[in-house]
Amino acid sequence: MVNDCPSGQVLLAGPRFARSRQESGERVPEPGRIPGRGTRHAPSVGHDRGDPQVHNMTLPILRLGSLDLSSADHAGMKASRLGFLLANGFAVPNGYCVVRSAYEEHLNRALHLHDSTLEGIGARISRTPLDDRLRAESRRISVELGRTGVAVRSSSTAEDLSAKSFAGAYESILCVHPEDCADAVLRVWASYWAPTATTAREAARIEHCSAGMAVIVQRMIRPRFAGVIFTADPREGFEDRLAIEIVAGLGDTLVDGTEQGARIGVLRDGLVFTEPGPFPVSERELKKLAATALRIEALLGAPQDIEWCLDESLRLWILQSRPITGEVHERVLLHAGWERAYDDVFSPFGRQLAIRRHSRWVKAINRHYATSFRSKVKEAGGFLYVRAPWRRTSRPVRWRMDLTKLITWSRFRTVRDHYLARKL
Repeated sequence: MVNDCPSGQVLLAGPRFARSRQESGERVPEPGRIPGRGTRHAPSVGHDRGDPQVHNMTLPILRLGSLDLSSADHAGMKASRLGFLLANGFAVPNGYCVVRSAYEEHLNRALHLHDSTLEGIGARISRTPLDDRLRAESRRISVELGRTGVAVRSSSTAEDLSAKSFAGAYESILCVHPEDCADAVLRVWASYWAPTATTAREAARIEHCSAGMAVIVQRMIRPRFAGVIFTADPREGFEDRLAIEIVAGLGDTLVDGTEQGARIGVLRDGLVFTEPGPFPVSERELKKLAATALRIEALLGAPQDIEWCLDESLRLWILQSRPITGEVHERVLLHAGWERAYDDVFSPFGRQLAIRRHSRWVKAINRHYATSFRSKVKEAGGFLYVRAPWRRTSRPVRWRMDLTKLITWSRFRTVRDHYLARKL
């Protein structure tokens, strides 16, 4: 049995789940509304590309461009970030998102209340036919996005998190024919219960029934080159260097680790390459990629791990952006001279108190040593990191601080000796 859901239940949505919540006195969102979003109805699929609203309010499908960072609960962080980047002018392939509620409704149809094991849930999801209207709509949007095929990608609400990316845990399927789009959606839903995914969530202490699976159906770009770019080098630990990895064709083999692509380092200052060429693509295209990645980092407020591709005309497309995960980011910070301030993860309120405390401590040091250090604090994976600027200051400042320490110590010793003489 699935033992990490309340009362052993796997049911997450649908009429039976709604009735059980109503009987317990819990407020149940009205049909067609997104929980936590007031009275605004959840948009569904429309035929006008510029209109994020929908014509059929009963289909749980959203235009990618209608999503933003607040959509993560029902669309997952991957789809939400792509929608946010699309709205901010970045080249993201057009698409739709089949939201989490559709997965939950299908899960309810696939499972019985007391007849569910982790091993069998994925198989039940795959065997249960997709809702007829959703099947027809998935085919229609696939044809709209491209008759030659679409990309059907996972966007779990337990994916692309700041502490853990879950890279490779869920399934994404490329070059899907419109007739096969519905079956691809089922495969992605079923991958939520694959052994690699359940093991990863258990290791991260995420309960299986506390998250779910949304699905992105996106225009398929036929890339000439593809790869990833890190806005902080995770392998070498350099905060001032971007790392680009590139392969010819599709980048899926690079992302899942089965192929090692060409690796190129770029310094943030002036976008200077750290290795001599030649490179698989021109320096002009690589600098454009690096500049775009830095703009995305500035917009999202943290170092990013970005998947990208260049099509046949060498146009740059952004396929995914997620924060560099906590342990990788920590290695980068430690290499750059940052130190973890506390061993515990802070709540948002506790984090603000800790930052204020560190700022006051630095001000006290400045008053005592007549210096002008600045408080420097960063957050990664829920932990706070600080940089002690007095350890990397100029020699004259260190001399002055050492002299102040000596004077303070001698004064203390004089006072102590005077006190001991009076006591004796």
